[in-house]
Amino acid sequence: MALTSEATQLLKAGILEIATPVQTPPKLQSVGNVLPGQPRVSLDSRDDLLEYLREAFLTLALDRLAPRLWLVSIALLNKLAFLIHMLTWL
Repeated sequence: MALTSEATQLLKAGILEIATPVQTPPKLQSVGNVLPGQPRVSLDSRDDLLEYLREAFLTLALDRLAPRLWLVSIALLNKLAFLIHMLTWL
């Protein structure tokens, strides 16, 4: 690749740098029976699989909020009822 005289001057001044190509890492080889998309979770190890499933799918904070979520729906229904009432008067 030929450089222009301006680029050569910028290189000499230390303002411009030539990027080195980035090497891509080799693809992970699937060894054994693993969870698709999760190469570190072995399907042969029940403990590893259960730990992954607990971390990925348990929602303890939402479980604590669940008994109060009906309050959100009541507020929404009250607003919708008011809007429907207003639309019937138009």
